[in-house]
Amino acid sequence: MTEETEQQKIEDIALTLWGQSLDPVSISKWHLARVAALESQLAEANKDTERLEWLQKQFGCALINDDNGHWAMSWAGMQNVPEGDGPQDIQTSFFIEAKEWHDGVTEAIDAARKGGPR
Repeated sequence: MTEETEQQKIEDIALTLWGQSLDPVSISKWHLARVAALESQLAEANKDTERLEWLQKQFGCALINDDNGHWAMSWAGMQNVPEGDGPQDIQTSFFIEAKEWHDGVTEAIDAARKGGPR
């Protein structure tokens, strides 16, 4: 990043956070590091939002935990067909290959997003 670009970023941050322009020297490197960390956290939160929005658009799939710390997404399953619009008791069965299990929820969702419905 060029010095001019970095200075502009500092000015933009000052305007965003405090509503006024500040001399770039008055913002310490600690503040810049903190802002960078917050930007990173916001980017991760946006990824979670994208994951949830993607999940809401999937039909006939399940996010499954094996009670042993592993997670998977599956479209290969069967269930009785619910009647009507309201929530009902159903019985569901899914087949998941060993290679489809992941150590976390986000990893399982990301893998499914890359591979999509089977």
